[in-house]
Amino acid sequence: MSQKSKTIERTKSSHPHLFTRLKTFCLNHKPLTIIISALVLIVAVFAIWQIAIPHPVRLSDASYGGSEQIDLTADTYNQLIDNRASFIVFIDQPGCITADKLREMLSNIASEYQIHIYHLMWSNVKNTNLRDHVKYYPSVAIIRNGQVVDALDADSDAHTAYYNSEADLKNWISRYVKLS
Repeated sequence: MSQKSKTIERTKSSHPHLFTRLKTFCLNHKPLTIIISALVLIVAVFAIWQIAIPHPVRLSDASYGGSEQIDLTADTYNQLIDNRASFIVFIDQPGCITADKLREMLSNIASEYQIHIYHLMWSNVKNTNLRDHVKYYPSVAIIRNGQVVDALDADSDAHTAYYNSEADLKNWISRYVKLS
């Protein structure tokens, strides 16, 4: 007999009238039992949806009011993380042609929405929590309350559109960030 079965048997033996009453109630009130079961299922699905689907959030106040790229060191990045900031960070290495195109698209988005995009050199990633999320550069990571929510993967075919289209990149960012 499994541990779960033993627990149920103990509960039945210690509360025999409870299970008898519950069984009788369910048999006598089938429509009500079905309605209650459906409501419990709907609440459970809604709770899972709220947790699993990203909802756009506002960035930290320091991210608004301009469109400059703000350079970070590993230490300044980690201070933002410790302060539970929400921001967008661009990761690159000098001389990368793909990074230049991505930087230009991010600059256009930053100008349009008057948001700062933070910048971190690839060589600093190893000293941050990004090391577990960003394996290749260039990349863009969305940080919400000090946690990495998502990051572009330069080696993923699924992310190619974000590197090639400003509209697609803007759509990806807007899944996580309230741009307007």
